[in-house]
Amino acid sequence: MHRVVLVGAGSRGTGVLARLVASAPEFLDGRPLLVDVVDPRPLPQAADAPGVTIRIHRATAVDLAGDPDGPQSVALESGACPLETDVVLLAQGRPGTRPTPGQWACADFADWHGLRYRRPREGDPVDLADVPAGVDILVRDAGPLTDDLIAPLTLGRGGYYAYGDYRPSGGEPRVHLLPPVRPEWTGPARPEAAAVWSERRAALVRAGVAVVHPGADALHADATRAAFVLGPIASRTLIEPDTGHGPLRASADPLLRTLAERGELAGWSGDGALLDRHGHAHPRRFASGALPGVDISARTVLSVLAGTPVPVPA
Repeated sequence: MHRVVLVGAGSRGTGVLARLVASAPEFLDGRPLLVDVVDPRPLPQAADAPGVTIRIHRATAVDLAGDPDGPQSVALESGACPLETDVVLLAQGRPGTRPTPGQWACADFADWHGLRYRRPREGDPVDLADVPAGVDILVRDAGPLTDDLIAPLTLGRGGYYAYGDYRPSGGEPRVHLLPPVRPEWTGPARPEAAAVWSERRAALVRAGVAVVHPGADALHADATRAAFVLGPIASRTLIEPDTGHGPLRASADPLLRTLAERGELAGWSGDGALLDRHGHAHPRRFASGALPGVDISARTVLSVLAGTPVPVPA
């Protein structure tokens, strides 16, 4: 029996699982396939298919061991027996980064004083419908992600862009844009979207809806005023998006963090295999994401199991 551990059951993970099930007969010549799916969120029930058995584990993967040419072992946070497998496929998506000590402090301060503090990742819903018009809010500029986050506060409140300018409706708050905490986090993964945000940011500034603050402005939590304070600005709302572009050692995902700290994960190869600090690809550990794509990820894993040449994406 061939064995695969799939870590992550979000949109990427479920997509890869579907392709594994569909393509297994083509690659494995009738040999059975066991897929262990690991994810702490409530998972959809996946039905077994002919020749494919699926086991669901509501758990967090925290470590991964095994020689490059031999079986792999995935350790779970629950302390359950490690999952022995032939190939590991990581499909956590962009798990984000751990908060800095300062960000933890801001979150605690917000909880104690009834303020809003958010660290959304790309795609996370952020409900700011209760932010009144005209109030000051503080937002760390994270490129295109910032554009997505404030759209409900601008376009969603009746404003619109026309001929390079922004026409406010009067229902917007005043958005104070802070520089990123770590400049390397702002490397745009979407160059076209970054260019659009740059133009929109300038238009919002000209319209008086947004204010860009230099790095010299110090942000602090003021217990007396029960607010986040930036110079003369006091705000009840602070949003610091998590772009997920930080170093892997700071990842919010414990498995990625462990592999990076040991030097076993420094990036991804062209076909999605893990690269160590020497640039060597691991032949039995792969990732699913924008680089290899869902279909290529599944076919790569099945090719390794079958001992056939690995398809390389164009």
